[in-house]
Amino acid sequence: MSKISTFFPKQVTIKPSDTAAHTQILHKWGHRKAFLRFTTVSTQNLFHAWYHVSRFQILKRRAKIHAWSVRQLRFQEVIASATAAALKHDTHSLFQIINKFSPKQPMRRMQLRNQQGQIASPPEETAMLRHFIQETWKGPKSFETPDASIPALPFSQAELLHALSQMPATKAVARPCAPAIVWKSIAPQIAQTM
Repeated sequence: MSKISTFFPKQVTIKPSDTAAHTQILHKWGHRKAFLRFTTVSTQNLFHAWYHVSRFQILKRRAKIHAWSVRQLRFQEVIASATAAALKHDTHSLFQIINKFSPKQPMRRMQLRNQQGQIASPPEETAMLRHFIQETWKGPKSFETPDASIPALPFSQAELLHALSQMPATKAVARPCAPAIVWKSIAPQIAQTM
């Protein structure tokens, strides 16, 4: 049976502009391997180990500086692309850039608290939300209708019937009003009265 690595070989992609950094990193770890090879204590080994340790530290500092400059360059590219999107008034691209680079945070579940300050149970949460929605969206108990007749209407009975029959069945209405499905279903009966 053949190994999976023969079908899916590991591919290491090195950007052409980063070959210098790549060789610098290889040299750094080569110096580390070299000074770890010394096991016996002698003057010659001490100087050789000191040379490899000092080269390792120098290359380590250079790698940090290079990584910092690469991060700064990438940050400037992000800022430039965000600025270009903002200047074009392309909010979709701007928000894509923002979402790509902003820290990811898990969606926190909303937690309501009861009168005692404790976290509400699911039935308590449902009751609290229901009460909040009812209070927010409640309308008047009834609408006052004028006693005087309206002298002229800007639409005909047929237009009213057509408008009532075309009303979406799921249209939201205020609390004291009948649902839209009722208006739609009895439109022929009430059009003349209205």
